[in-house]
Amino acid sequence: MEMALVRANIEEETKDTMAHFLNGLNPDIRDVVELQKYVEWDDLLHKAVRVEQQLKRKSVVRRNSSNTFN
Repeated sequence: MEMALVRANIEEETKDTMAHFLNGLNPDIRDVVELQKYVEWDDLLHKAVRVEQQLKRKSVVRRNSSNTFN
């Protein structure tokens, strides 16, 4: 991510960039990630990806379980 910012010639504080990233996330993902501890970009990105995967898994399970009752 840092390389992308350098290539785009964007100079801002890491905390500001992380805040912009958080604000751009899906609200369901953002709400969960904001409750977790992260210090660096990598931490924030990995947590967001894991939350997104968990939410996708839960939605698949709900869809599958609702189909079994019909």
